[in-house]
Amino acid sequence: MTDNDSRDRGILTPADRAFLRGEAAHESDQSAYDARYRIRKRLRDAAFDLALLFEHMEPRDRDRVFADEALDDPLVDALAFFYLGVGAGDRSRKATFLEAIYRAERRRADGECHVSATFEVERSAAAVDGALAKIADGAYQELSAEELRAFAHYCGERGDVLDDLR
Repeated sequence: MTDNDSRDRGILTPADRAFLRGEAAHESDQSAYDARYRIRKRLRDAAFDLALLFEHMEPRDRDRVFADEALDDPLVDALAFFYLGVGAGDRSRKATFLEAIYRAERRRADGECHVSATFEVERSAAAVDGALAKIADGAYQELSAEELRAFAHYCGERGDVLDDLR
């Protein structure tokens, strides 16, 4: 994600952003601990604010915020951050994300709908580097199903895959 300190404060202050990027150090271990604590506390408070926004923000205002294409990558990173955080505790990622989808879809339909959603994650240990090497060597028939899935995911994340194979 690209970021600059010219934008207004969100959850993080410009000093927090510099600290997290490693561009600024604190004078002591205690001051670094205090900075991390303040960031954690504000993040927790922001989660409550997001819940309030979900309940009470006007749809037209929400739509205006999310119409900004500059938010596309930061939103993906934000959802990935929440995904990592949700799985760190006792809560199930699957249950949490499915409930979020149910609530959003019921809100979208004013509660007048039945929502069915699935959430499945399959993690593969296959190395993309190995798949790329086989493809570059023309050994397509040697690719395993896991390597093909890993390669497909890799292609979805990058637009310059063909350059890697040349």
